[in-house]
Amino acid sequence: PLLALARREAGRRLAYLGLSSRNGHSAISEEGLVSLAPACASLTHLNLASCSAAVTDRALSAVSAHAPRLRVLDLSRCDECTAEGLIEVCRRCPLLERLHLEGCDALTPAAGAAVA
Repeated sequence: PLLALARREAGRRLAYLGLSSRNGHSAISEEGLVSLAPACASLTHLNLASCSAAVTDRALSAVSAHAPRLRVLDLSRCDECTAEGLIEVCRRCPLLERLHLEGCDALTPAAGAAVA
């Protein structure tokens, strides 16, 4: 249902997508996020806070390949993302203004410096 809705809305210039988890369970899986990526062409804001299981380097690569207009990305409390995935996002999303990484304990200070 979520993927069908996103694909339908993509034709209407979907600008904001919030999939953050509030109860500790990811609202989407890695495979779901990869499948959703082609519908993200007009996306400017993506909130994936606490969607740890979904936010992998593979998923970040897929989203960033299809969301060149992304300005705000919230990956707070996503423990699976690495510097490699974040660098890919920064490279492919030149309009990115805000990247929220609070609680991403797996990231090192060097990773933060690489995307600064």
